[in-house]
Amino acid sequence: MGFAAMRTLDGPLYLDNISVEAGSSGRGIGKALLNEVRSHAASLNARAVTLTTFREPVWNGPWFRRYGFQTMPLDRIGQGLWGVIDHQARTFDPATRETLWQLL
Repeated sequence: MGFAAMRTLDGPLYLDNISVEAGSSGRGIGKALLNEVRSHAASLNARAVTLTTFREPVWNGPWFRRYGFQTMPLDRIGQGLWGVIDHQARTFDPATRETLWQLL
């Protein structure tokens, strides 16, 4: 039905990917997975959950913002996360991407 991949990166928990099978969307699976990610971050005493995503479509950046994620200030992005952003910029147009976080 769905999965979430995450790792600690620069202190916060970085959400590499959250995915729900197409036929299962709209059933609250993504929200449940996101709650598990938050719980895992709290169990690690992480101060935030961070992620990189597309600004659009609605199931990317807009979806995370609906659940309380905000644009991460550039001065709070650590070296590891900058590495992720730089790596993604080789494949994706940086203008289509955003870095979000949610403080815990």
